[in-house]
Amino acid sequence: MFKDNSSLPKWFISPKIQPTKSSIHGIGITALDDIASGEIIERSPMFLFSRETLNVLWENFEETHVLGDYVYYWDAKSVASVFGYAMIYNHSSEPNVLYRKKRDIPCIEFVAIKDIQKGEEICTSYYHGPLGKSITFSDTGSHCLPGQLSPKAMRSLWKKNQDD
Repeated sequence: MFKDNSSLPKWFISPKIQPTKSSIHGIGITALDDIASGEIIERSPMFLFSRETLNVLWENFEETHVLGDYVYYWDAKSVASVFGYAMIYNHSSEPNVLYRKKRDIPCIEFVAIKDIQKGEEICTSYYHGPLGKSITFSDTGSHCLPGQLSPKAMRSLWKKNQDD
């Protein structure tokens, strides 16, 4: 289902997924049915804004502005605020879905990278590159690395290591 991109609507959320209480953190997304590897489960509409806006928010809110935790890096100058379920997927260093930027639509698209069983939580990796395997989260949802880096140091590493 949904492997043929030409049959997909511009934006959609698969009927095979839904938000539920998560055993990982707060609310997450759970598979209502089996999902095959390679299946597209969501195309989320989004809007872009300047990375500089994010820097201003971080400086003025001491690294704690909620928007800073809920954006996808789009390119060297822009970040995306994404709609749909995109902000509810929990992080895993062993994700079962990955996201990709669709510049032609534009949107963020989530694709299963392994078979997902009915009832399984769907997780993505929030970070590409070297941070993807080492990032963890505190019980309040704040992200930290081994050695307990401060939020300011974490943001600096995150900005430096993001893929475009």
